[in-house]
Amino acid sequence: MTAGAPVGRDVRRSRRVWVSLDKVSPHLIDATVAVEDATFFTNPGVGAGRIAGAAIQNLQEGGIVSGASTITMQLARNLFLGVDQRYDQSFDRKVLEAGLAQELTDLYDKDELLEMYLNLLNYGQLAYGPEAAAQVYFGKSGRLDRGGGCSPSAASRSSRLISTPTTILRQLNDASVSCSI
Repeated sequence: MTAGAPVGRDVRRSRRVWVSLDKVSPHLIDATVAVEDATFFTNPGVGAGRIAGAAIQNLQEGGIVSGASTITMQLARNLFLGVDQRYDQSFDRKVLEAGLAQELTDLYDKDELLEMYLNLLNYGQLAYGPEAAAQVYFGKSGRLDRGGGCSPSAASRSSRLISTPTTILRQLNDASVSCSI
């Protein structure tokens, strides 16, 4: 990372580095699952209850305030839907996403799904996956086999990059955080 540059602004870094799940910090895995889909390890890939609950909440609020996608549904959306479809909040798109998630669940086990999800995830600043994010934000490897890793609190902050990268980037820059994912 360029000395004195704000965290996450060095565009010369690699943006995609695939890391096997066993090399990812367990704190980051736990934090991501807690934030994105607390029932990931027990749900069948599609959360019918989550979808119904989100539909009710969205109706009550008069707009989209909750998406209800499980990690597997998010993975399916990111793998198979184009940008024009990915952010469509229609019922038809949600049904398509659920069907694709079910197919992924039939083909892969939970660890394989989580590895794909984490490595394809945009952590902001065009950093896809936890290793690229560690390099971009912290200037070092996050791989456990290379001395990387992080505390539970740093993992929590990093997992929030998934949904609010700009806000968290400001906090990282302000706090001079120095750990890896």
